[in-house]
Amino acid sequence: GTWEAFRIALMLCAAFALAWQLPRAQVRGLQWVAVGVALGMSLLVAAQRLEPRPWPIFEYTGIFVNENHFAVFINLLLPVILALAARSRFRALQTGAASSPAGMIFFVAALMGWAVYLSHSRAGTAILMLIFSLHLLWIWVLRRRYPFTSVMPAVWFRTGAALIVMLAAVVVGFTFFREWKHLESFLGELQYRWGIIHDTWRIWRDQPVWGIGPGTYASVWPYYASPAYDGRIILHAHVEPVQFLAEWGWAGCLILFIAFLLVLVRRPGGSANNHAVPAWNELEKNAFRLGILAIMLHGLIDFPLRIPLLALISAAWLALAFRPSTHQSS
Repeated sequence: GTWEAFRIALMLCAAFALAWQLPRAQVRGLQWVAVGVALGMSLLVAAQRLEPRPWPIFEYTGIFVNENHFAVFINLLLPVILALAARSRFRALQTGAASSPAGMIFFVAALMGWAVYLSHSRAGTAILMLIFSLHLLWIWVLRRRYPFTSVMPAVWFRTGAALIVMLAAVVVGFTFFREWKHLESFLGELQYRWGIIHDTWRIWRDQPVWGIGPGTYASVWPYYASPAYDGRIILHAHVEPVQFLAEWGWAGCLILFIAFLLVLVRRPGGSANNHAVPAWNELEKNAFRLGILAIMLHGLIDFPLRIPLLALISAAWLALAFRPSTHQSS
């Protein structure tokens, strides 16, 4: 209930503060940890979907209970892992190294996408393809800004990127068609979710200023539920902004707004001594911002921030995405 919500909020503040102070060398280590964790989870999920009998770990690991939660986890890590691959490639070209681990990292990213597709997460597949397409677009911008960072002809890169984006659109379309073969099923899902949002909105209108209290949504919901939801247990609104407004009210929104303004206030000081090309702000920082975009998109159709692990990663990513560029790299 409420105390659990406050404990999680305290954990989020701690994760944010810790990530804010991490030097870039440790952030790079964190990226490598993300590669290993994402690889292991992707292989496990793929095995669960391909094996005739689900593995026992499915019963004990909460992250695998819902395919959308797994997709959120992957979409949080994907842009950060892709940035690590791009940095490895750019560094090899800059130093004249004969090889780099970029190919291996890209292979892990491909396994991550395959696992999300096998999990049958419609939203997860769509957001993953969007994040990957935005990453390709940004790499194209960096190539134009720093032509010496790539040996591939520009026309090949544009053609390959266009083919990948078109393939991504086909995969997303097939994923949605696989789950919703008829228009009626899609409209039914839409109506079901819209009804939850409508009833949650009624909850907020009764307590617009202070809300009903953090973590109390599941307890209050039955008193506002429409007849269509009789006998159903609804724990979350499946739309993070609406549920946050119902639980915290305008007061919580004001606190969140002030906190975000404080994050955007940059501390004075010069930039760190960093000779990497592209710079940290141009590659890694944008990757963490893509991760924040992914969690925001998932939050419009699900409740990822109610999962402690996903919320902690999001808080850390937020700090790394908006902290000032004064930390030394190595």
